Amino acid sequence: MSGTQQPSVLASYRDAVTERLRAGAPFGDIEDSIDAVEDLTMDEKAALWLFAFRCATLRATTRGAYPPGSAPVVAGSPGPLEFDTNGFPVSPPGAGVMLARD
Repeated sequence: MSGTQQPSVLASYRDAVTERLRAGAPFGDIEDSIDAVEDLTMDEKAALWLFAFRCATLRATTRGAYPPGSAPVVAGSPGPLEFDTNGFPVSPPGAGVMLARD
């Protein structure tokens, strides 16, 4: 078995979204591109859209305020996104579903 693994289709699209955001593409254009993809399920498109939205929001809130890579980390703020082998975001430890009490 080889030590290298082929990236998932979703991971490839995630990388493409990241590059388009870095190039300054308008978010609406990125949304349209995600909608046009035919080889992703609706859930995968939703995950990709959320990833794009999160990245775009982070870029907008830190643009010009800090040098690249030096934005402050606020206690309780989410850390860097991590992804599973299928390209889906992985929840941080302890980020479970909270249920309301009766």
